[in-house]
Amino acid sequence: MWSHPHDLDFPAEEELIAIKAPILLVHGDRDDSIPVERADKLRHLLGNAELCVTPNTGHDPPSECPAIFNAVALDFLRRHYRPLPEAQAEELG
Repeated sequence: MWSHPHDLDFPAEEELIAIKAPILLVHGDRDDSIPVERADKLRHLLGNAELCVTPNTGHDPPSECPAIFNAVALDFLRRHYRPLPEAQAEELG
């Protein structure tokens, strides 16, 4: 897909295509490490992925723009995952 120092750690395209779970990709529009085009290609390989490109953000959207990141992540989770029943949530917490 692209050349990166951690390529050996990254799954093959065939493995990525096989992933069916909902996935949220959050990518900074000013990421110097990985271009937005690569994130977009990854979104296409992952059949059930969404890509959010955050403005004026580099490689670490959660810390660089936490309000946007949190809003996007919570929206994604609300749309794709049901909350645990209260009793089950209490057991975990």
